[in-house]
Amino acid sequence: HQAIEQLNEEFGDLRYIMAIDPKDVIFQYNPSEWLEKNMGDKKINVGCESLRYKDEEWGRENLAHSFGEYVYERCKDNLIFNCGTVAGDWKTMSELFLNVYLLCVGSPNGTPDQAALNTLLSFDVYKNVTRFTMSEEGWACQAGTTIDEKVLRVSRDKLIEPQPYLDGDVVKTSKGTPFALVHQYDRIPEWKSILEEKYK
Repeated sequence: HQAIEQLNEEFGDLRYIMAIDPKDVIFQYNPSEWLEKNMGDKKINVGCESLRYKDEEWGRENLAHSFGEYVYERCKDNLIFNCGTVAGDWKTMSELFLNVYLLCVGSPNGTPDQAALNTLLSFDVYKNVTRFTMSEEGWACQAGTTIDEKVLRVSRDKLIEPQPYLDGDVVKTSKGTPFALVHQYDRIPEWKSILEEKYK
């Protein structure tokens, strides 16, 4: 929070900040363009994994082990929103991630940032200011749950949206819209080789 405030003082009013996984996210175009067009009056934008907690093994176990059965029961029917492709208003985001940190510090399960984020997003104080963006809206492709065959062997029939696809060297929604962000591309061997060649 303090570091973001210093940046704001140095560079003037910040429009957005993004909490993006540095290891496995590709920017197919400037994500600020998507945010400017789609955020409206919301303060936080999160990208959907196209599965519910009760239908995704890793997420289900992570949530239950991190915060207990009560929190799992509260959130089990909720869609999962990914912690590696979050963006929004700088002040709201800095406070959200301070709360993520505080929840993780108290967890017996290491640093469960995604479980913490989704727990917080289930509270009205965050729910009311968050844009819960579906995959088909073109913000972020979450390839780890929508394309990875290791996950789909168990959960393919539980996906609540059509799968993204690779068109040449561009990842698109089922309707042909390029995603701003492509996350977890490196879990898909064909995608990894094509996209790393493009962006090397």
